[in-house]
Amino acid sequence: EAEELFTKSDIHTSTAETCRCSRDLAKVVNFGIIYGMYPKSLGFTLTKANWDACLEEHGEWDALRDTVDEDMARDIYEGFFRKYAGVKTYQKAVSERAKLQGYIETRHGQRRHLPDVWSSEWFLVSAAMRQAVNTTIQGHVGELMLLLMNRVERDPILRSLGFRQFMQVHDEVLGEAPKRNSEECKRRLTYIFQNPQEPTESFPYSGYRVPLIFEAKAGSTWGRVH
Repeated sequence: EAEELFTKSDIHTSTAETCRCSRDLAKVVNFGIIYGMYPKSLGFTLTKANWDACLEEHGEWDALRDTVDEDMARDIYEGFFRKYAGVKTYQKAVSERAKLQGYIETRHGQRRHLPDVWSSEWFLVSAAMRQAVNTTIQGHVGELMLLLMNRVERDPILRSLGFRQFMQVHDEVLGEAPKRNSEECKRRLTYIFQNPQEPTESFPYSGYRVPLIFEAKAGSTWGRVH
């Protein structure tokens, strides 16, 4: 699965091809399973996503076509892990660490205590394990965004180009600059976002084992670049 990051393949499109579904539904599959979703809840979530799409597009609901039952969801679930076997290995390693320590840490050392890992109630243990995996991923993404936004704010080149950031939306940062400087700003932002830390021998991609993928876009409105 790391090969897709090196070749800059679209992981959601790849999952869509494996699961024979749309890219939008593939995103639900990828994020849902990574964060601990099982076939039953996956089927419910995919069915709801189909329902929401019908409402948004004013389409006609077809229960036979649009309902994802548990058996169908299990096929998707198992297909996901056949394609991305390393995900289960990672989930297991994080869960075992959380159960041993009673907490989990992000890459930069923020600690989330998870006392329910020692609960006698299985559903509390299961929820804590999902929280552990979620924290290692989303917690570090949050740290990474803060690190990068701080670098952008202090960067003398971007300042000289008149760039000003003013909003973060999940994994996106919005900013503005004079139109004449847009291409230079895009190049500089791409360099910063792909190089948040100094590379090492073990982590050649700016402190990571895989490259960070970033795409800078410019337009007169947010809608034009989204």
